[in-house]
Amino acid sequence: MAGHGRRVIRPEDKIPIDGVVSAKWRDLVVEKDSAGGFQINRINYEICVTTALRERLRCKEIWVVGADRYRNPDEDLPQDFQERRADYYRDLGRSQDAQAFDHAVRPVAGAAQSRGGQGGARTPVADDGSDRRADGDRAANRLSERFSTSGDRVILDPDTLRRRLVLCLYGLGTNAGLKRVSAGTEDVSYADLLHVRRLFIHKEAIGSATAIVTNAILATRDPRIWGEAGTACASDSKNWDQNLMTEWHVRSNGRGVMIYWHMERQATCIYSQLKRCSSSEVSAMIEGELRRCTDMTVERHYVDSHG
Repeated sequence: MAGHGRRVIRPEDKIPIDGVVSAKWRDLVVEKDSAGGFQINRINYEICVTTALRERLRCKEIWVVGADRYRNPDEDLPQDFQERRADYYRDLGRSQDAQAFDHAVRPVAGAAQSRGGQGGARTPVADDGSDRRADGDRAANRLSERFSTSGDRVILDPDTLRRRLVLCLYGLGTNAGLKRVSAGTEDVSYADLLHVRRLFIHKEAIGSATAIVTNAILATRDPRIWGEAGTACASDSKNWDQNLMTEWHVRSNGRGVMIYWHMERQATCIYSQLKRCSSSEVSAMIEGELRRCTDMTVERHYVDSHG
């Protein structure tokens, strides 16, 4: 096919479409021909094949024989794991009984959640979970208090406002959009979410709420599972091209915007910021240190050559 220089693929070639071409690419790949039938745009199809191969390699649904990073996932475990399972669990200090592990972790996680919801105060955790639910409600109240209105007054009751705030943040954070979120929610319209988005959600509020969530993660994390939090931080930037504010990046030779991340040892983001592709990473690194507003103590900071 490549030797003939064909730009289209005919249906009789019987190439796979399902599982290779996503729904949003279907109209660009499957075209109508002059006779009213269908043909497949070869270039667009090859892009879809490459994209699908990349995604499946990342999750090791497809692997490369003889490779290291993209090897067979069955080779990730020691080859004698089934025979020496008890020895490996003992070396890791873990129990093979899932229920016993869950019962041991649950009280610790609940107590840490209580400390995070009450600003560090230690309280006992009831077996029926009522205290944990109350702590969760208090944490949610602290989170929603960060989103103050830019209008003159608030007529929504706190529970309704809190729910719409969560729906807005979900729609914006997942890139699903407020229209799609409202379509899947019975008693909330797009106009309701748009009203909350315009009056309550702004940059400073999101930054403050993010700091609360980050502190809760750091407080809830069980050191027996995740290890000690440590005092080290690493920061670097990543180029994102799916954004309406894209600009040309000379070093990456492509379009996009730069998101600069500050990450702690166990991959929790303690600060992120949008920066221009041509701006200095040094200033972004310093800004993250000054404005991260989290409880983590940073004594060592690792950067690449640009930082």
